Amino acid sequence: MTINPGETKSFPVLQHVLVNSLKPAVSSIIDANGILDLKVNGTAYFKLLGLTMPIPFESTKQISIVDEIKKHFTGTSFQ
Repeated sequence: MTINPGETKSFPVLQHVLVNSLKPAVSSIIDANGILDLKVNGTAYFKLLGLTMPIPFESTKQISIVDEIKKHFTGTSFQ
């Protein structure tokens, strides 16, 4: 995907979740009081004057599953 200067694009990230991995994942989220730590990393490729330069990136975020469920069902935020 090419993102031009000043442009924003979203792209789906597909995940394969195995049924036998759900129980440990749910247990971990419950143990963390409903807080889910997300981390995304990768490499963007910057093209300039015919050169392609790799730019590594990383982003982390904490999400409260409880707040997300409440927001989904009520349409409001509880922060």
